[in-house]
Amino acid sequence: MTCKTALALFLLGSLCTAGCGGGSGGGGGGTQPPAKTTPTISAWPTASAITYGQTLASSTLTGGSASVSGTFAWTTPSTAPSAGAPSESVTFTPADTTDYNTVAGSVAVTVNKVTPTVSTWPTASAIAYGQTLASSTLTGGSASVSGTFAWTTPSTAPSAGTPSESMTFAPADTIDYNAVAGSVAVTVNKVAPTVSVWPTAGAIASGQALSASTLTGGTASVPGTFAWVSPTTVPAVGTDSENVAFTPTDTADYQVVIGSIAVVVNPTTPQVTAFTPRYAVADDTIAVVNHAITCAGCVQGDLIHDATGIFPGDLTWPSSSATQTFFDLWQQGNFQPTWDTVEIQHPSGAYGNQWSFAFLGSASQSTFAISPTTGRLFQVQQANGQIYWQDTNGATGLFYPSNVNDSSPTLAAVDDTTGNVVSADTGTSTSVPQIAVNGQAGWTSPVCRLAPTGISFISSIAARGGYMVGAAPLDNKIFVAKMDCSGYKTISVAGQPWSVAMTNNGTETDAYVLFRDAWAADGHPGVVKFVAPAMTVAGSVELANVPSVSSIRATAPQEGVYQLVAFTNTPVVAVLFMSGSTDGKVLLVSTNTSGANVMKVTQTTPVTELPFALATQETGSASTLWVAYIKAAGGDNVTYAGTVNLATGNYASDIGTFPAGILAGGFAASATQVYGAQGSTIAPLQQ
Repeated sequence: MTCKTALALFLLGSLCTAGCGGGSGGGGGGTQPPAKTTPTISAWPTASAITYGQTLASSTLTGGSASVSGTFAWTTPSTAPSAGAPSESVTFTPADTTDYNTVAGSVAVTVNKVTPTVSTWPTASAIAYGQTLASSTLTGGSASVSGTFAWTTPSTAPSAGTPSESMTFAPADTIDYNAVAGSVAVTVNKVAPTVSVWPTAGAIASGQALSASTLTGGTASVPGTFAWVSPTTVPAVGTDSENVAFTPTDTADYQVVIGSIAVVVNPTTPQVTAFTPRYAVADDTIAVVNHAITCAGCVQGDLIHDATGIFPGDLTWPSSSATQTFFDLWQQGNFQPTWDTVEIQHPSGAYGNQWSFAFLGSASQSTFAISPTTGRLFQVQQANGQIYWQDTNGATGLFYPSNVNDSSPTLAAVDDTTGNVVSADTGTSTSVPQIAVNGQAGWTSPVCRLAPTGISFISSIAARGGYMVGAAPLDNKIFVAKMDCSGYKTISVAGQPWSVAMTNNGTETDAYVLFRDAWAADGHPGVVKFVAPAMTVAGSVELANVPSVSSIRATAPQEGVYQLVAFTNTPVVAVLFMSGSTDGKVLLVSTNTSGANVMKVTQTTPVTELPFALATQETGSASTLWVAYIKAAGGDNVTYAGTVNLATGNYASDIGTFPAGILAGGFAASATQVYGAQGSTIAPLQQ
């Protein structure tokens, strides 16, 4: 045997000895270890409650007993059971794991539901009183889990207001999540009751308030009462529609309902309730003004009477209609600013109320002038061609003797240099204008007479610095002459010159002309400053926010007042425009044209009601612009006065009034007093 063979046999024998068990007995068997024992569990532990979403690891096992020492633990502590009381696996592990087996069992664990978080409660749509919450739609709302919002008691019908009502959030997973209760404000609107029959109003007499009318009957869907909305109202004569309120007994849930019912107001005499137009202007000495008059209590055959006597003879109410139309013909003899007042009577009965209409003539300038040298007042009565004068001491007189008159003046102005009075007969369709210059004594102190050539109608005349300037709108001319009637000349102008004012500061005499139509390229009115006597143009300004007279009279033939006045101490002219009660305005125009200055509108002041005349008042360095106006509503015959601040343009109304019946077509101011004049009557402003 070789050495290699012996070694291999040795290794093989060694392997067999180690791998085959060897040992005595020849079977390879040895002593076996004893089998493990399974402990006995006499009591399983108790599990503490957890919340849905937590794992078993969050549940503490308490108690429990076994036959040997050891510990209880959740078999799968990472398990997150559903809410309820599920039985979950628990393992008992003995301390001696060599001799004892682990024991598996189960323990009930309480898993509480989770209360979701509501981050935003929904918004409830408004409902009306009487509706249940089921009619209110819920929109929006958000919670930490999916689910739905709903009213807790949808059959609830809440009171009007914004009550807070109970709401429930129901999660989609009701096994693991609790419902959440909350509250949401819901708007419950009051309900308007239904008035099926409005009450009947008892008739009252003229002058009584609605409180004297008894309401009877009336039916509504809920209990309540009917009453006049304005019981102190004194309605006009006739059948008036007045407001009645139904107030429910339950005002918390029901609205007050307003309706209107007819109330009969019986006149004791016929009552004029409307008379249109309220005013009229006319450019020539013949004008037809159409009127509409409305009467309460008038019957066919009643008589319309002119209380002022301008138009003699009564008109007969021609039918049973409450509104009738008629016209006035204004012509030489009654063509002057004046009130015309009408009243109506049943034949042989008493007259009812009076209603006045203002005829303003041409309204191009005041018919009234004050002498700058003596303070004497001069008022032109256009109806008879007379001029009345009045001194500051109250003395009065006639400019012309009653039986002598070389013209029929309708305009007058007083020069501040000579003190003389220029009067103008404006001209008619059959006669040319005439101009007369007299001393302040009138006919007994004549200066000169002038028959102006090349013009057919004078709308306005002014005098200052020893010169007179006038406007001839039909001829598109202005004229200038000395106060001794020499140097007369006309100047053709673009547009329609209408109103003239003059100033004299001692070194320069200026004439300002208001063009009321077709002056600017776009047709707007304008103001031009001329230097007399050459009548060179020193400046001008367009009145862009004043409509032209042609645009006004295209639809309203008797409307449109355009007037101009000028201040001596202040470089300002004021322009008045008015067509109706909503568009009256005064424009203040700077007339400073020295150096690089140009004329410009500095203030535009709205003037409510119906302004028709301007007057300048200068006391020392103080300057005041006065505005004469009439009320648009009603039919009184009162002229009111207000002022415009030259610096700010602010307007103050109702500063004073003139006596009833004076229209103040003559409107002027001295340094200490403001005057109004109509016809032969001159009166100071009552403040």
